[in-house]
Amino acid sequence: MTSVETLEGFDKPEVNLESKTLTGLVRADKLSIQQIVRAVKKAGGQYDARLVIAAGAKPSAEALDRFRSQAGKLGVRAVSEPDADHKLLVTFDLNKETRLDDILKAAVESGIDLTITSDINN
Repeated sequence: MTSVETLEGFDKPEVNLESKTLTGLVRADKLSIQQIVRAVKKAGGQYDARLVIAAGAKPSAEALDRFRSQAGKLGVRAVSEPDADHKLLVTFDLNKETRLDDILKAAVESGIDLTITSDINN
């Protein structure tokens, strides 16, 4: 059993080492993003974890600035510029606890159309 499988509120975890992704069902009211990141780190020291926000369209500079401002108050350390597929990589302060539903709300309120997955990097 991996560290992620033991998390209450994270169901049906699936790890794909080839694509370096972790997917599963997250109970936003039970689990913080940092708890998931710490579990990924515990499972294998060579991995780091970030949240991937895949926007339906490239967010405007204003929407991205609003999101960064709101997310920073929630325990987000950094939000990347969107890549060619409109994906934003979000890293978190591991000394804080950020709920997924709070990040989703901040993105939507900022004007970002989104899809959420997780990214495992080595």
